[in-house]
Amino acid sequence: MKKSKLFLVLGLTLVLSLVLAACGGGSDSKSSGGSKDSKQELNLMESALIPSADSTKADDAVGLNVINQTNEGIYALDKDGVAQPAGVTEKATVSDDKKSLYIQTT
Repeated sequence: MKKSKLFLVLGLTLVLSLVLAACGGGSDSKSSGGSKDSKQELNLMESALIPSADSTKADDAVGLNVINQTNEGIYALDKDGVAQPAGVTEKATVSDDKKSLYIQTT
C-alpha cells in the first residue's frame, strides 16, 4: 500500500514537472540577425604551436591548416565554375610571355 502511494506521488510529480517545463517557454524578442557594423571575430584553436607561417617552410598539418585559412587566392570560382578575381583583386592579367601576373587591387 505504501509503495503504490509512493509511486503515485512520484508519477504525479514527474507529470507536473514535465507540464510546467513544457509550458514555461517565453517569447524571445531578440532578432537572429546581427548588424554589419558590429564587430565580427572568429577564434580558432589548434592542437599544437604553429611552427612557421611561411608557406615555403610549412610541412606539418597545423602550419598548413593555418596557411589555408588565412591566405586568400587571387581567383575564386563563381556559381558557374568560371574563375573570377577574388577578395581585394579587382583585375588580374597575364603578360604576353605568360611569365608574369599583374594584379590590380581595389
